[in-house]
Amino acid sequence: MGPENALWKRIWGTKMSERLKMLVWRIAADVLPTRCRLARVFAVADHTCLLCNGGPESTFHIFVECYVVNRVWFQSEWGLRIQEVGSADIIDWVQFAMGDERLVMLMGEKKGLGSFLFLQQRSWTRCGLSKIG
Repeated sequence: MGPENALWKRIWGTKMSERLKMLVWRIAADVLPTRCRLARVFAVADHTCLLCNGGPESTFHIFVECYVVNRVWFQSEWGLRIQEVGSADIIDWVQFAMGDERLVMLMGEKKGLGSFLFLQQRSWTRCGLSKIG
């Protein structure tokens, strides 16, 4: 079984709401309707992130690179500095978010996983595109 298949099994086997499972799967599969993704299908002239205006709005940008979302992570109950996680791509980020040793090290315990994933959902909702996808 490949690493992505193991990740899919982990996502769908996790005890959390089906809505959060779907969001995490959509993040890992990179199928959220971000401006970059929509530009592949529709004539979207501006790919810039609606939150920070600091980069192209991709899934990785929204959850890892966006300055505004980074402030949300830091102001959360864990005070996470997402840049220090060192995620190479969106799959690496999802593995982190699903509770790998880096998350446990930063948060102290795994019990906050549901809250952490809920914060991801809130980040996506803040982008205003969650109603599209």
